Amino acid sequence: MSSRKTRPLSDRARRDATDAILDRRRRLGDPDLEKASDHPVELVTYVLEHQRVSRKAIGADLLDALVVLEGARRQAQQEFDRLEHLLLEQGITAGLSLTELGVPVGGLGKSTIHNRLLRGRARQAGLASNEKALRAQQRGDRWLAVHGKRLLAAAHHLPAHAERVAEHGDEDFADGLTELAESLATLSAAATDPAQPIPAADITRMRFIAARLRVILHEITAPHLAPPTR
Repeated sequence: MSSRKTRPLSDRARRDATDAILDRRRRLGDPDLEKASDHPVELVTYVLEHQRVSRKAIGADLLDALVVLEGARRQAQQEFDRLEHLLLEQGITAGLSLTELGVPVGGLGKSTIHNRLLRGRARQAGLASNEKALRAQQRGDRWLAVHGKRLLAAAHHLPAHAERVAEHGDEDFADGLTELAESLATLSAAATDPAQPIPAADITRMRFIAARLRVILHEITAPHLAPPTR
């Protein structure tokens, strides 16, 4: 993204990083070396996908690949954010620090690298690619982990009213209650078992259930459903 904080890298730096990756793989006898390319995007993809070398070499490759990618930002275009995120995530997995990951791209600080990681995770979660959105989801997930069973206990009572709501002429509201029942049916038994924590996979499903409940609550409080005044 053009608005992101970056520091320009020279073509020489990109070429040196490319040579470093290829020379390292040759020296280590990488069995996948024939799949390597000096094209920036292809080389970065190679580093991400072919890692039959030592952990130390993988870490060094990832740092050099960040230089290659940063130096080819215009060539990478739409692939840039995705590839950079994969490099950063694999760097963390390889034991590299945020400070180390910031050095290849112009000495960016830990907070900048951390925010880039958060943006990438937000995109993967289907949220807007900014750290505030991801933090908001994480807060919501923590709330669901603590209070989710009580929320589900209340939600399970609602679908039984679908038929009566339909009889009163509000078919859209009735459909919403039926859809809520279908969503509840996708949860595992552990999600409603008081003795077990809510599984992570169910937390993801419960986001949608919570969203449905918000719509239902809005419908319940709508003026046309308000009880008649005396």
